[in-house]
Amino acid sequence: MPPSFWNGRLLPLCLMLTSAMWLFKLPIYLPVSAFPFSRIIGIIILILLFMRVLSRNREPWTERLLEPRWAPLLGAAVSMAAFLYLPDPYNIGLLPLVVGWIILPFTRRHSIGRYTGTVILQFGLLLVFSAAVLPFIIAWSARIHELSLLSTIFTPLLSWGLTAVGIAVNFADGTLQLSTFEDVISQSLSSEKVLPLPLILFTALWSMFIVLRSEHSRLERLVFFWIISFSYTFCRYAILFLVTIERVNPSWYWDPLMILVSLVPLVALTKEPDDLPSKRTPSNQSTRAGKTPRWSFFMGLAFGISIIFAFSFRDPGKPSYGSVLINEHGSDWEWTTEPLDTVNFSEKTTYNYYCLAQFLDYFYQVDANFEPLSTERLKNVDVLILKTPTQAFNDEEIAAVVEFVERGGGLWVIGDHTNVFGSSSYLNPLLKRFGLKLNYDSTHDLQTGKLSLYRKPSIFAHPTVQHLPHYLFATSCTISAPWRADGAIIGYGLRSDKLDYSQKNFFPDRSRKLFDNGFGIFLQQAALNFGKGRILLYTDSTTFSNFFTFIKGKPELILGSISWLNRTNYLGWIKSVALVTAILFLLAIILTSRWNGASFAGMLLGLIISTWSVQTISIKTYPLPEPTKDVPWVNFEREHSGYFLPTLRLAEKGDKSYLTFFVWTQRVGAVPREMDDLSEAAAQKYPMVMIDPAAPFTDVERRELQRYLQRGGKLLLINSADNIPEAANQLLMEYGVELIVHPVLSDFVSTLTLAGRQFPLVIDGEYSSIRGGTPFLKSDQGDVIGVTLPVGKGKIWVFSCGHLFRNEFMGHTTVTPDEGLKALYRIEFDLIRDLIFQTEAESLGEIQKTKNDNLSDEADGGQTTDPVMPFGGMN
Repeated sequence: MPPSFWNGRLLPLCLMLTSAMWLFKLPIYLPVSAFPFSRIIGIIILILLFMRVLSRNREPWTERLLEPRWAPLLGAAVSMAAFLYLPDPYNIGLLPLVVGWIILPFTRRHSIGRYTGTVILQFGLLLVFSAAVLPFIIAWSARIHELSLLSTIFTPLLSWGLTAVGIAVNFADGTLQLSTFEDVISQSLSSEKVLPLPLILFTALWSMFIVLRSEHSRLERLVFFWIISFSYTFCRYAILFLVTIERVNPSWYWDPLMILVSLVPLVALTKEPDDLPSKRTPSNQSTRAGKTPRWSFFMGLAFGISIIFAFSFRDPGKPSYGSVLINEHGSDWEWTTEPLDTVNFSEKTTYNYYCLAQFLDYFYQVDANFEPLSTERLKNVDVLILKTPTQAFNDEEIAAVVEFVERGGGLWVIGDHTNVFGSSSYLNPLLKRFGLKLNYDSTHDLQTGKLSLYRKPSIFAHPTVQHLPHYLFATSCTISAPWRADGAIIGYGLRSDKLDYSQKNFFPDRSRKLFDNGFGIFLQQAALNFGKGRILLYTDSTTFSNFFTFIKGKPELILGSISWLNRTNYLGWIKSVALVTAILFLLAIILTSRWNGASFAGMLLGLIISTWSVQTISIKTYPLPEPTKDVPWVNFEREHSGYFLPTLRLAEKGDKSYLTFFVWTQRVGAVPREMDDLSEAAAQKYPMVMIDPAAPFTDVERRELQRYLQRGGKLLLINSADNIPEAANQLLMEYGVELIVHPVLSDFVSTLTLAGRQFPLVIDGEYSSIRGGTPFLKSDQGDVIGVTLPVGKGKIWVFSCGHLFRNEFMGHTTVTPDEGLKALYRIEFDLIRDLIFQTEAESLGEIQKTKNDNLSDEADGGQTTDPVMPFGGMN
């Protein structure tokens, strides 16, 4: 092709590559770590931009960014501050701005320097504008997946077109259907397949260039460009439809490189207008902005501040008393009435919300409801929890709940995947009153198909998740929500599978290749202000079950959610006022020609100020609540320990999982939590559990642990024979205790017999014993495997066969144990009781009392009662 062909298409090519670059910088479909070549893409973009600028004689509009004289210095300083403050990758355009603003004023009289400075400045502006538009595109992508109108119009046309060229494609139920020898494959027109994120961003960027830089026929060019893009979009979809089926590989839809390749041909259909300002001789007249630079700066500053407040400010609200009502009426799932104790073992005792209710009672006044909801029943309630209903709400109940929210109540709705047990069908009539809907699907990680991991945003995190670490979902559904709702949790890199009523739990048949699943970005939690009240819709009930409740992230989300809901709105008008203010100042900048370096520097400064302000207000207004009662925490130390819990993923083969041991602490009333910082755990008064320590301890840490024990701290140190005891002995030998690992011959046997069941103590050809301390447990062969030792006012328990507390031997949390396994559990129960009770006499007396009660109840065929206070109102 002639050089003139590409000269007119270098700019759209640069914009397309820039738009696609975000796929490699954000985990929209796949993790960022999967793209080591993303830097190469960035270098190609920069080279093309250089080529594009060097092919032009002038870029006069960039001169306005140098007005007035002090603008480049201020702009460079503000851009650097914004670059340091804003998170990657949204800040990447600010660094070129800094460089361009610094070098352009000194080099613009020299052609090479002017061209170089111009391209760097343009590149920065392009990336900054892309980063500003991207959150709106992501919000749209998270909410809009079904293209019903377009599907109705274009799916029959595509079916007709493919059939006309000899491909037997049928149209039914809004989908394209292709029959193969093995199956009938269906695909619908979803937004993620038809309108990938780079296409939307490219359309926005090129539309902006047409409007701002064309001399004539802007509207005609804009409409023509949209028609070309729209037509290309559906041709692209038809080709990908055939390719994915031919290759039996639906990942072609979401592979970033394939998306880029499929969009580049659109550039050939996009040509720069011939009357761009860059091809005209620049005017030497001063702009009106140059005459009043201070007004330009302050107008930009006002716009920058107001636009952030308009879209990111969250009403602090007025805290309510804190009366929480959990609805049990019509909800035969995730019960709060089934206690997790030391006698009853079944799936029902762990797959319920008993521990959630107990936990909330340490912070709020908690009650349960067993009657139909009514205005009278909700009169003195501040937060209502509706979880996984198994029967429909009647009209009177729905009206009562809507009225409750309107007058200032907080409503927490907890749903689940694939309309399991009909829960979504029963909740959606109520949610419809708020413009919300639970979709009948399930979500999984797009790359692996396993459970998805949520990472909160670095800035503008919703108050319900601003204290959240990385959060492992079990399996959520997705949400349809209006624009006025906050995307409190937006999941990236997800796959959405539609329900299948023919399968267990309505999950689709994974043995078949799925071609019609959604992918990309989805809402997994939505928050909405409604009247004086608030509603929070969450989509994964399993994560709050007893076996997951205290895994890191879950307590933070529970407390953050109730804290946000336990408030009435009073500053909701600020966002509306800020939006109107932003529009007025933007129009003023445009209509009075005050667009220059001063106004742009002001915008960036306003962005920094408002972002910091919004963040500070949110963090200070929504701290995690303090308990009103003493919580029996048990801190599981993680900094040095080598055990596995499903914090970031589920257990796999080879993991040393202690999940059941962790959850079983809840059976005696403890509240376990993971602590990543040993110093933080040692500074508290609560008992500490350390399992298979591997990382060595520093002198400072040993002194901190010594002070912790001296003032009354309690430490349970569990080590296994397959864990080198060097780190553990660093601590223990100071107190005359040592863990010893013994290699054994092939015919050597070391066992612990409990209630007639033998548990092997040899693991990987070794077993471990303890020297020193006061023994409390010995093996069948007489080796000491459990000791205690007092340290000051505190105490240490040492257990040398920790592998017995792994899931491999304790079983999973849904296990129905035999008597031997119950006896192993009782060892843990006694140890944890000893840790959480305040005095030795109280501990031993309570343990002995419980043992006697167990024996008596077992003889009578009854049930025991744990020394655990039930949460308020549940007696």
